[in-house]
Amino acid sequence: MKICKIIWSTNRLEYLIPTLESSSKFINWGDHEVYGIFIDDMPTDRNDNFLMDLAKSHGYNYIKLQKENLGLANSWEESYSILTNLEKDYDFIWHQEDDVIINAPINIDDLIEYTYYNKECIQVALAIQMNWYFPQEANEVSVNKIPMKKWNDFYTFNSNHLKKGTFDASFSLTKTKPLLDAINMWKENKLPLLKDINLLELKKHIYCEGVFFTVLSAYKAFHKKLNYLVDDWCISFYNKNKENFVEHIGEWSWGQTTAKEIIDERIKEYEKNPKSLSQGSIYQLKKKIEISKNPNDKINSRTWNKL
Repeated sequence: MKICKIIWSTNRLEYLIPTLESSSKFINWGDHEVYGIFIDDMPTDRNDNFLMDLAKSHGYNYIKLQKENLGLANSWEESYSILTNLEKDYDFIWHQEDDVIINAPINIDDLIEYTYYNKECIQVALAIQMNWYFPQEANEVSVNKIPMKKWNDFYTFNSNHLKKGTFDASFSLTKTKPLLDAINMWKENKLPLLKDINLLELKKHIYCEGVFFTVLSAYKAFHKKLNYLVDDWCISFYNKNKENFVEHIGEWSWGQTTAKEIIDERIKEYEKNPKSLSQGSIYQLKKKIEISKNPNDKINSRTWNKL
């Protein structure tokens, strides 16, 4: 098998280094051909030579250090463009964020085997700790309360049971062909179920987790000839003790978090009709505007407050 691993970095070395070190320590790639794409999107205080050497030492072959902060959506889109231009017909994409660590050994062959065991599965994700953003609510989504299924030495879980379905980019293995096919059909307006969904990021072709979840759900529905979104294509893996494999460690972030065109559209929408956005959405919009104007500021990842 051929696997392309992709990581999107924002030059936060205190998180990036342990993320890469834990991956090198715990992930067993087996006999597969593995290629790596590394994109860093935050030039502030960046030591280019150090970052290049760091990425190379952890198996990344194609390394792109952006000269300006363009935002995560741009990094996503560019990485898939690079992947397509490589023309190597990769079977799987390993997505990984730059502030998550894996805390136990995992064999990629186990994840691959599951995708053959379950043909409907497009993505296998390693479970992350629940309610990182709202730790006070952790009991509400305890692993003891969710419907897991036993498979070999793992417990599996479809996160959509919690109505929090998303495309997992933290630690996940995704079948390349259906993902790229879905993206192409979305951009060519060939997925009927997307036409009536009023999601600005979707209509503007902005790459992000929520959009990809909707696109892949519509893609699955299209091929099954169904008139509703199919959301069972992503499965999370817990270990034999029902414990998560992945820990989010990124307490702060910086740089563009939302595409500028989306912020501009939201501002126009709000100015035209202030009641079109909820109080929560207005708060988020104001924070995104602040970040957009001051991308070098460090922001608390949970509260969005400036540090």
